[in-house]
Amino acid sequence: MKIDGKSGTRTEIPFSEPVMDFLSALSERIKSDDLLRSDEEIRAFGFWCRRANLERYRNQYTGNDFRLGRGLVFHIAPSNIPAMFAWSMAIGLLAGNSNIIRISSRTAGQGMRLKELIGQMLSEEKKSSLAGLSQGGIYDMVRFVSYGSSSREQTAYYSSLCDVRVIWGGDRTVDEVRQIPLRADAYDIIFPDRSSLLLLNTDRVSELEEDELQALAHRFYMDTYSVDQNACSSPSSVIWHDEGGQWAEKEGVRKRWWAAVEQAAAAYQLTPSRAYRKFQALCEAALNDTSLCEAVRYGNRLWVVPVQKTKELAKRKGSFGTFYEYGIKELEELIPAVNKKIQTMTCYGYDIQKLRRFVRDSRLRGIDRIVPLGQAMTFEPTWDGMDLIERLSREIS
Repeated sequence: MKIDGKSGTRTEIPFSEPVMDFLSALSERIKSDDLLRSDEEIRAFGFWCRRANLERYRNQYTGNDFRLGRGLVFHIAPSNIPAMFAWSMAIGLLAGNSNIIRISSRTAGQGMRLKELIGQMLSEEKKSSLAGLSQGGIYDMVRFVSYGSSSREQTAYYSSLCDVRVIWGGDRTVDEVRQIPLRADAYDIIFPDRSSLLLLNTDRVSELEEDELQALAHRFYMDTYSVDQNACSSPSSVIWHDEGGQWAEKEGVRKRWWAAVEQAAAAYQLTPSRAYRKFQALCEAALNDTSLCEAVRYGNRLWVVPVQKTKELAKRKGSFGTFYEYGIKELEELIPAVNKKIQTMTCYGYDIQKLRRFVRDSRLRGIDRIVPLGQAMTFEPTWDGMDLIERLSREIS
């Protein structure tokens, strides 16, 4: 892609064949790369890009035939989720857009390896097309750029070219980038700070056999530890729902659950830096929140902090294996605690449709998605309550 503010920007219909072919090929390349497959998040991205899953999404938009991509999308990817740039790129492509993806200069490891693989595939497509060996391809629809967060001039330049700017990051990052103007006909899609929770049915957890409990704990590990709890969709708070109101008396159920999580967390690499930041965050939380009780430690990898009230639920953000625990008798007890900062509710032991109706009927301002435990990191075209395919494309009426 030539980025000079003069060249035409290529657009496609959503879920075009060249895009579907490229992403499904990327899925296969990730699957055959041992190093990339060793990264939980990248493996999940590769699985998400498989052809069958993309076809499922395309079928959801069947009948919406008169749409085109908006044009050029400028993605500002977060630095704390190394592979997030790839998810954002994929959605931009599926919606029919050309894409500039800004990757943090701090990106390294498997995130950089994934970026290099995508770049290699784009280069192969271009060579094949120029040699007349193939038609189509998306090599002119993706460009990666990398620079430090302090380089306002470069962000301003790419912002001046784009039709849509997608900002992933904390509130501070979003506020800083939004100060940089866009063209009058362009707009932002923002993903600021959010937090999430896990709702557990105490009775259903108590009924689990040991192997079932271990499997459930592993799913919790994938939702949390696999991304250092950095993802907005990773639960920080665990809410025990006991309709009999006896959750405090069911300490054995909770201890059994956390013991299973401790076993699953044995695979987590708690570096000295992470351990220090984890301790620092807990100290700051204790100073600022008098409703916190003494933390229960299951080794350094797992700390559980009981809380006395849910009011500050959205402000509690765990990291590196710190979780806040609370018990409720009725779901209605969540109503005063849920605000716009709560993104995802993962759950176990519930009919998800009933929970969605509860959120709707209670007119809650937060909780944009409800998914089974283990699917917090499963990216969907509808994210933060927005249909991104529709937001990143235009309808011809």
